[in-house]
Amino acid sequence: MISTRRIDDSGEVDPPIESFSDLYDELEGSEQEHGDVSVTDENTGWCISAHRDGRVVLGNLLEDGDKHMHPVTKEKVLELWCMLANGEMERIQAEPWREGYK
Repeated sequence: MISTRRIDDSGEVDPPIESFSDLYDELEGSEQEHGDVSVTDENTGWCISAHRDGRVVLGNLLEDGDKHMHPVTKEKVLELWCMLANGEMERIQAEPWREGYK
């Protein structure tokens, strides 16, 4: 099961992948200085959040050890979210992540 978290902390369960672009676009329309949006695989706890500053964070809600990339384009974020929705964690883990949240 996939869920999303919007800039206003609302969310959706099992949204269509086509909605990921609109989710990302909320970052530009937000007045929150440190806002982020995310996609989570509720079955595994893996979560990928995109931040207004171009940073993307990969984490697991069940474990410690966040990783990040910066800067990341919208297209790359959408690709990562689609991989997460399709359960492609090996591909996601193979990306050039750096240890830590920042």
